[in-house]
Amino acid sequence: MTECLIAMALAGSGAYLLWRALLPLTRERFSARWQYGFLKTGLAFFLLPVGLLGASLGLALPAAASGVPDPSDIPPGLTAPAPPSHVDPVDTRSAEAAAALPPQKSGRAASPNWRDAVLPALTALWFLGAAVLGGREIFRRARFRRAFLPLCLPVEDGESLQAAALCRRQTGLRRLPRLAVSPLPCSPFVTGLVHPVIVLPGGEIGEEKLRCILLHEMLHIRRRDLWVRALALWVRTLYWFNPLVWRLSRQTAAWSELVCDEAVTAPLDR
Repeated sequence: MTECLIAMALAGSGAYLLWRALLPLTRERFSARWQYGFLKTGLAFFLLPVGLLGASLGLALPAAASGVPDPSDIPPGLTAPAPPSHVDPVDTRSAEAAAALPPQKSGRAASPNWRDAVLPALTALWFLGAAVLGGREIFRRARFRRAFLPLCLPVEDGESLQAAALCRRQTGLRRLPRLAVSPLPCSPFVTGLVHPVIVLPGGEIGEEKLRCILLHEMLHIRRRDLWVRALALWVRTLYWFNPLVWRLSRQTAAWSELVCDEAVTAPLDR
């Protein structure tokens, strides 16, 4: 398992570093949607054993090219032909003389394998860090849903609901997400993986501004950005020791916002 995590960490880190190296060249030439897709691919490399598959393929190709038959390919009842061996009589006599000598006693005991001593400690440290970070995130989200969301009031304004229904048809959502108004000053946001809720700030919001806000948040739902952020949180929990994972998580969230902004502002004039 440790080797698998290390291979996936190297593959994901390499994908993120490649994106960072190409960003100065691709920022103006490619859209935010393209950048966001590349970052999601980097997240997938942290979760899929792509590195191990590549290494296995690289080891299998030289073995196939060497011409050595695979024992599993030999029919039952047959044995693989042994390669011809040429034994030198001088080498035979030397081996017999070496076998006749008394065994020499070593002055010190064999040193233990460092992997057997260090690997369990590192595994325990990784598991402890992942458990602490994962438990903290679960507690924070449970407290948010228990303490903040019940204070939000449902939207009952007919104009707001009509604008939300129009945005739902425009984004292609199957059903209208629940709308709520925050009792505290905040920016608009959407929360909830299975039953999303769009939380709007209190106060008067203009019709055009409300339409842009609803389009933005519904695009998050339509593009499943909340699930991508959940995967980013899972990757951050597993690879908490890798600083590149924390940067990748922040960049993924930032570019998901830019993708929705890009889609909302595309049909607008200057």
